[in-house]
Amino acid sequence: MVEAERAFTDEKVRKIVDFKRKVCDGPDAKYKNFVIINQKGIDPISLEMLEQDGIVALRRAKRRNMERLTLACGGYAVNSVEDLKLEDLGFAGKIYEHTLGDEKYTFVEDVPHNRSVTILVKGQNDHAIAQIKDAIRDGLRAVTLALQDGSVLPGAGAFEIAVSSRLRDHAKTIKGKERLGVEAFSEAILVIPKTLSENAGFDSTDQILKVLSEHESSKKY
Repeated sequence: MVEAERAFTDEKVRKIVDFKRKVCDGPDAKYKNFVIINQKGIDPISLEMLEQDGIVALRRAKRRNMERLTLACGGYAVNSVEDLKLEDLGFAGKIYEHTLGDEKYTFVEDVPHNRSVTILVKGQNDHAIAQIKDAIRDGLRAVTLALQDGSVLPGAGAFEIAVSSRLRDHAKTIKGKERLGVEAFSEAILVIPKTLSENAGFDSTDQILKVLSEHESSKKY
């Protein structure tokens, strides 16, 4: 059983080596390298066989990284070494290993497609890294939503100021007790810009009156 498994695995490796020679050999062979990135393990004997033919093999790659690699480099994640084609391959200008702290990372750069990218976050401790990651995630989501919706919602309390002003105008058209509810909501929604103003060190009442006056005169956010 062991011999049969070894023969089966060696045959797979030989097919990869033959495919590499077919793709990379030629007058410009010195400018070409062949890299295998595998989700599963690769046994030492197979690694040695690949290395002898100048093939770099990386094992135990995460699935999400495999998906990103195909987006960035092109090609496909294949499940079989049978009938390998040139179209199955992705391309990258540079692949190298770099040590950061106690961890080793493999960098894939100069890729032909820009549909995937990795952001490397550094920080002095886990708390700082978590804050940076949250800020990046929030920023990316904001940009994504702006592209999807085709519009941008003004920040810094601009939206709440506009809503409050519109509600005050609307309240003038309402009769009875309902008018009090609209006016109360109009006042309540100003809590957000008031809080922003206080946190910035301003007199909130003075600032809100200035902004409301400017909005009503210019009708701009």
